[in-house]
Amino acid sequence: MHDWRDYVRGHMPPLAVGPQRENAIVAELALQMEQAYGDALASGASEPEAFGRARGQFGDWDALAREINRAERPAEREAERPQGGVLSGAVRDVRYAARFLKRNPAFAAIAVATLAFGIGGNTAVFTMVDAVALRSLPYRQPDRLMAIETRKAQQPELEAWTSAADFFDIRDRMTTFSAVAAISPIWSVVMTGRGEAERLESLYVSAELFPMLGVNAAIGRTFLPAEDNRTQASNVVVLSHSLWQQRFGADRKILGTGVNLDGGTYTVIGVLPANFRYAGEPVAGTASEIDAWFPLSANPIVNSIRGLRFLKVAGRLKPGVSVRQSQDEIRRIGLRLAEQYPNSNRGFACDVQPLSTQVMGRFRVAMLLLLGTVGFVLLMACANVANLLLA
Repeated sequence: MHDWRDYVRGHMPPLAVGPQRENAIVAELALQMEQAYGDALASGASEPEAFGRARGQFGDWDALAREINRAERPAEREAERPQGGVLSGAVRDVRYAARFLKRNPAFAAIAVATLAFGIGGNTAVFTMVDAVALRSLPYRQPDRLMAIETRKAQQPELEAWTSAADFFDIRDRMTTFSAVAAISPIWSVVMTGRGEAERLESLYVSAELFPMLGVNAAIGRTFLPAEDNRTQASNVVVLSHSLWQQRFGADRKILGTGVNLDGGTYTVIGVLPANFRYAGEPVAGTASEIDAWFPLSANPIVNSIRGLRFLKVAGRLKPGVSVRQSQDEIRRIGLRLAEQYPNSNRGFACDVQPLSTQVMGRFRVAMLLLLGTVGFVLLMACANVANLLLA
């Protein structure tokens, strides 16, 4: 027994009518084919002959669909609209598209591939922009975190770096911040003595950094203020969670043991949480994962001349203190440093801006251009599919 309704739906192009009217039309055509099939069998025709006569009732399905669409009065289509409203129209459009794609698999493949390319590119880029530019920094009260910058007043376009001596003076003199921390550029060190030698990415940071960010060690501890002693280096190290797992098998007994880094022995005092990643400068925008963290005092050039600027500085505003107040204070401190140390600080000015602004600053235009470009690609993909539909 043939299912004539399925046969009609499989051959009839999409109709520009509502679902109820379409069901009625399909039923009428199926009944006509069923009657032709039955009449043929009754007259002595074989089953294949009867099936052929039923098929012959409607030879050109495309022409039949055009005729039905032309015959349907607008008033009949309008009569269906109030019953389903927007939802009814959407369902009709989906049904129309599904049947059209089923009848044209090659077109369906091209349309899906085109849209997948446009949507996939947008999703990937938006994920990146969201992580870098749209989300808040992943720390406690990120809006209270500020970047403290020292740069040439006549060349503000140059990147801001601060010397260790200036950092210590700023840290000691600032009253609008509850904490001020310094971060070095990324340093590569080589770990030996535990299997194959491995190059690690590291940072030298002051003891205030982790408490300022609201980050506690997963095991062990972070640096103590005493380990920031400018006159005596502290040979201790904090490991990243990934290095602890991959190189040391997540062994908690690593605490208190020594590891050989660049020929020196450093005692492991802690391991950072698995989800921690420093998002500020100089790490922002790089693919670097920091493996090891050293106290600032362990940096060989921390006690170098005041004019050697190699640190990024960040701070946390005290409760109730505005950004403007901190800016006024740091500018006064910058002027005093220029007066006290004219050989190294004349022509340099200090300022404060939100840490999130510093992180995003150099990438803002590029990110927005990239987002606009992939948005245009998605628009073109949709336009191409629309053109294929109209072709």
